[in-house]
Amino acid sequence: LVLGSDGFAVSGTTVTFSVATGGGTVGAASAVSDSTGIAKTTWKLGSLLGTQTATATVTGLTGSPLTFSASAVAGAASQLSFTAVQAVDTAGSPFATTVTAKDSLGNIATSFTGTVKVEVLDASNNSGALDADGCRPTWTVIQTLANPTFAASDNGRKTISFTQANAYRDVRVRVPYPTASPTAAGCSSDTFAILPNAFTNFA
Repeated sequence: LVLGSDGFAVSGTTVTFSVATGGGTVGAASAVSDSTGIAKTTWKLGSLLGTQTATATVTGLTGSPLTFSASAVAGAASQLSFTAVQAVDTAGSPFATTVTAKDSLGNIATSFTGTVKVEVLDASNNSGALDADGCRPTWTVIQTLANPTFAASDNGRKTISFTQANAYRDVRVRVPYPTASPTAAGCSSDTFAILPNAFTNFA
């Protein structure tokens, strides 16, 4: 809002807009004030969470530059990712991995709640193409775990533990959400091995 020294609106003044912090963009870099003294643009926030700022500048005017601030928060969960699991473990021993819900920009979706399905996969057959979730159709399900539920107190992260009685050379974990007709999923990016817990004979 552009005002004169008498406090009344001033039209015809060019105001320059720019992003100060946060990496976003402004729609129009400048605009001319209208009959009510208002100059407008749009402001698209950047991908970083937290406070972001933009400025409106008219050289020589009191109060210029004027700084605006907005708080960027994570969007709705659209993908699920994993922390690395152990590279090697033993059959019958507990495994633990952390599943993280993220928005389309990769920020942790701290408000995500809901029940997910957890599948342990035999990932030894890599003949199928990777899909958008980082999974291959040729990986077969070894074990489906009890469906864990993300609560608000989990803040978008959930640690899942499981055991597998048999040995497998290449194993991954897949988590579809929701459990029926999934719209988001994630496969662990690294394979891990489950070794026999004992050798009974040697050839």
